[in-house]
Amino acid sequence: MTKKTRNILFLFFVILFFTITPLASLYTAGYKINFSWPPRLNTALQKTGMFIIETEPDGAQIFIDEKNPQSLLNRILNQDNSINTPAKIKNLLPGEYNVKIELDGYWSWQKKLSIYPGEATQIKDIKLFKKDLPIKIIDAKINDITISPDKKYLTFIEDGQAIILNLNNEVKNVINLNENYLGKDYILWSPDSKKVLINNTIIKIENNFEINLSKIIGSKITNLKWSQTNDAEIFYQYLNTINIFNINSQSNSKIFEEEICLDYTQDKDSLIIISQYGNTTKIKKLLIKDKKITKEFDFPYSSEYKLLNNENNLVHLYDNKFEILYLINLDSYFNPLEDVINNIKKYQWVSQSTILYYNDFEIWLYNVGTKDKNLLTRISDKIAYAEWHPTGKYVIYSTEKNINIIELDKRERRNITELTKVEKIYSPQIDNNGEIIYFGAKIGNQEGIYKLEI
Repeated sequence: MTKKTRNILFLFFVILFFTITPLASLYTAGYKINFSWPPRLNTALQKTGMFIIETEPDGAQIFIDEKNPQSLLNRILNQDNSINTPAKIKNLLPGEYNVKIELDGYWSWQKKLSIYPGEATQIKDIKLFKKDLPIKIIDAKINDITISPDKKYLTFIEDGQAIILNLNNEVKNVINLNENYLGKDYILWSPDSKKVLINNTIIKIENNFEINLSKIIGSKITNLKWSQTNDAEIFYQYLNTINIFNINSQSNSKIFEEEICLDYTQDKDSLIIISQYGNTTKIKKLLIKDKKITKEFDFPYSSEYKLLNNENNLVHLYDNKFEILYLINLDSYFNPLEDVINNIKKYQWVSQSTILYYNDFEIWLYNVGTKDKNLLTRISDKIAYAEWHPTGKYVIYSTEKNINIIELDKRERRNITELTKVEKIYSPQIDNNGEIIYFGAKIGNQEGIYKLEI
C-alpha cells in the first residue's frame, strides 16, 4: 500500500470519526436529524421521545404506523427480529403514531398516540383479551343467574329445582324446592357465601343442610334480607312487622311495626325503614337492639321506593318508577340528601367516590364528590348488564346478543371489543380474576350456561 493511499484512508477514517461520533452522541442523548424537504433549520435537529409498552400477557408484537420497529443493532446487522412487549421504543420524532399490538389468539389493540420531545408516552396496563368461543357447561332452560359474593358459586332455578354450581370444579348440587317457592327474586346469598336463601329455604353450602322458614315461621313472610353483621341472622317482613330470625337458635323476634312499610335495609346496628303515611313518605332510623327510632325525616312521595344496600356511609334510596337514585347521609342534621342521580337502572360503587351506572343505552362514571359525569359509551342496542372489571381498567357490558368490553383509557378513543355474539344472552357474571365470564345463552337449539375465557 502506497503512502498516498494510507494518507487517504487515514483522512477518510478521521472524517468518518468526526461525522459518526457527534451523530451517535446525539442519538444516545435522544436527538435525531429530521430529514425533510424543503429542509427547515428550526426542525432539522429534534429532541425525540419514546413509547413504553407493557401488555398482559407479554410477547405481543408491536406495530408503529404498520411497521414492526427493530433495535438499532438489528437494523445494522440486517436481522429480522421484531420487538415484542414489554418494550421501550426510543428515538421517535415528535408527532402522532398509530400503535397496534397483536398476539395470536387474542383480540388486537390499536390507538393513535402522540410522542412529545423528551417525554415517554406510557402504554401500560394493556390487557389483551382472548379470542375464544363460549363453552357450554350445563344444559338448562333458565332466565336468571345469581353469583355468590365470593364468586365461587352460581345459582339458578330450573323446573322447580335450585342448582348450585361450584365454579372451581363445575360440580353441581341439585335441591328440590318446597311447595312454597315464590320465584327467582328470592335467591339471596349470605355475605359470607356459606349460605343461600332460595325463596323461604336456607341452604348451608358445606353440608346441604336445609332450613325451611315457611314451616318454622309461616308461609306469608316476605322481603327477606341477610344481616350484614351476623351471618346467622336474617330479617323478614310479616304482614306489617319487621322481624329477625336466628338460624342457630331457630328463634325470631319482632323489631318494628308499621301500617305501611315499603322497604328496609340494615345500617350497622340500625335499620333504615321507609314508610308511607297517606301522601307522605318517611325515612326512619331504628336502633335494632333498643327498638328505638333515633332519626326521622320526610321525603317526596313515591309508591315504588326501594332501599338498596348502604355503601360509603350513605343510604341508597331508589325510585323504581322514575329511575332516580337518592344518596342520603343520615348523619347530616341540616340537609341529609347528599346527591341525586337521574336516569339510572343499575349501579356499582367502584371506589369511595365513584359510581359506575347504566341505563338502557348509556354507561356512565359518576364522581359523587365533584358531581362530574363521564360518559363511557352510548349505543343503539339496549344495555342489559355492566360491571367493573377487576383490573380497574375496563368495563364489561352486554346487550341481548353480545358481550363487550370497553377500556377506560380515553386517549384518542376508547377501544370497545366484542368478545362474543350469540342468539340470546342473559345474566352475565364475571369471576374474581376477570378471566372467565359465565352467562346463560341460547345458541341455535342449544340452551344452557356457558363460560367464556377472556
